[in-house]
Amino acid sequence: SATLSAYTQNGHLDMANRIFLTMPDKDLISWDTMLAAYSRIGAISRALDALQTMVTTNTPDGASLTALLTSCAHKGTIAIARDLFVSFQFDHSIKPSKQHYLCMIGVLVQSRYIQDAENLLWEMPYYPDSMDWK
Repeated sequence: SATLSAYTQNGHLDMANRIFLTMPDKDLISWDTMLAAYSRIGAISRALDALQTMVTTNTPDGASLTALLTSCAHKGTIAIARDLFVSFQFDHSIKPSKQHYLCMIGVLVQSRYIQDAENLLWEMPYYPDSMDWK
């Protein structure tokens, strides 16, 4: 996983993908590493394909959701982000963290749904602080 992470963090996604595909036992860390890598380049389709494959052998976690929502923010795909936000709660029993809410707010802002973003900021079950407004 360390080699995989090093390649993704240095922008060598093709090499990381080759290594990932040859790994016999992909653990949650390796899956999350690839989801985050796809997210950094805004490759939502690749990230969603990876998630679909991932759930056959591993249970996604909060880091998985963060990576996917970040990817949605890059592309402004509100419908996908909302589906993921709900799906992770009900299909994977993952309670959204403050970071997840802020990612979702980022998706809304990126798509110019400012009022919806502000509403979610005030409705989330976490207290917004000054850093959340940036």
